[in-house]
Amino acid sequence: LEARSVRGEGAAFTVRLQQATGTDRPLVVPARAPSVLADAVAEHTVLVVEDNLATIALVESVFALRPTIRLLTAMQGSIAVELAREHLPALIVLDLHLPDLDGAEVIGRLRGDPRTAAIPVVIYSADATEREVRRLLAAGAVAYLTKPAKVTEFLAMVDSILGKAATAPTRS
Repeated sequence: LEARSVRGEGAAFTVRLQQATGTDRPLVVPARAPSVLADAVAEHTVLVVEDNLATIALVESVFALRPTIRLLTAMQGSIAVELAREHLPALIVLDLHLPDLDGAEVIGRLRGDPRTAAIPVVIYSADATEREVRRLLAAGAVAYLTKPAKVTEFLAMVDSILGKAATAPTRS
């Protein structure tokens, strides 16, 4: 267990668990079980930045359909920037209205750091005015999805950015 805290910004917790063996029998099977158990063979890491727990749960269930993707989540923009610098995800899915930073500020910080400047950022927000869409695409987002997005639309976006590897069938 690791904990990192920045006064006034929040805390990030990382839990590392030993991978289960074939003889282990879990009492509860989490929705993301195939991806969690497949982290050792994950082909891509995706960071989802969202402050609504219900939306996080929904996005996690959608990503469960892509078992080769390792999913990270952050509920604050500043923590998302830290996680992006540490893990260099293949894709960042970003909500605009976060408790600490505006989505445009998060993109600005990512684009201003050579380590994260090239990571594709997709905005996933209910705020879909034409002006807002133009503003975020100009700030460096590669796409803008409106909440609630259809699962097929969401996965098509992920697949197009990450490539065919994301669509590999579930390993048994």
